[in-house]
Amino acid sequence: MKLASLLVLFSVSATAATQYELRGAYPHPSLKKDAQFTLRWVEDKGKIQGKYDDSISRRSVELIGARGDQSRIFRVDLGDNTQGVGSVTFITSEAEANAVGSKVPVSVVTQDRRGYPLASDIVTANLVALGTVQRQEENCEEGFGSLRGYCGVYEGMVSENSDASKTCNLTDGITPSLQLDPQGNVLLHIGAVSELAPAPVHRIGRVSTNPRGPRVDVMSRECRPLAGTTFPGDNCKRVNLVGSFGERGGSRRFTGTYNIVDEKTGANCSYQLSLNLRSE
Repeated sequence: MKLASLLVLFSVSATAATQYELRGAYPHPSLKKDAQFTLRWVEDKGKIQGKYDDSISRRSVELIGARGDQSRIFRVDLGDNTQGVGSVTFITSEAEANAVGSKVPVSVVTQDRRGYPLASDIVTANLVALGTVQRQEENCEEGFGSLRGYCGVYEGMVSENSDASKTCNLTDGITPSLQLDPQGNVLLHIGAVSELAPAPVHRIGRVSTNPRGPRVDVMSRECRPLAGTTFPGDNCKRVNLVGSFGERGGSRRFTGTYNIVDEKTGANCSYQLSLNLRSE
């Protein structure tokens, strides 16, 4: 029973949802052949979540996006910069799907791992409704201990404490936002948080299971280019968030520091965070 309790991070409940599939091909910007792709997802109140596969990377990765009044937008982060492509965005109509399937136009935009566009193509893909599946809803309660109910996006003031090597520019544009997601992951979004156009993100780590207090000390290691910095892409960087969640004046907050260290050169930068939970 002790082992089982350690493995529980969030509570779930099942609801029925329609699963969709979009299948087609787009010209790979680096290779002289098409990338055969498959998007499979469910929709909930305009939000899209699912999986993406293609014939180049040969693996499944997370798919996120949104359905609006006139379009569906999907975003895929390939992570390891597969064959020069770091991310792919698909834009198609909001057309209803059926079990037979229908042909729909799809705009495909590929970007490199720094977010620069590589190519933009319009292709035709097959949209089909696969049927009803049981979707798990995440509640951010069980396994969160003292942080129960604190999931969400936190916005506010982010100020630079130090950056002697002038390698960090996290606050040059839109102020970064901090997120605690329903899986317990802590993410720093470098730009506006949007389902339609997700911002580059620092994946800081995961909070411990059933924490006894509001303080967090989360760390991870990133050995690829890190958005908002000019550290050499191949150098491993250690990212560390230390601080506390709490409430003040009826508003949930986070205050703390975020540090980045280049493990090879020792160059580092530090930021002070004072953030409030964004109301949905």
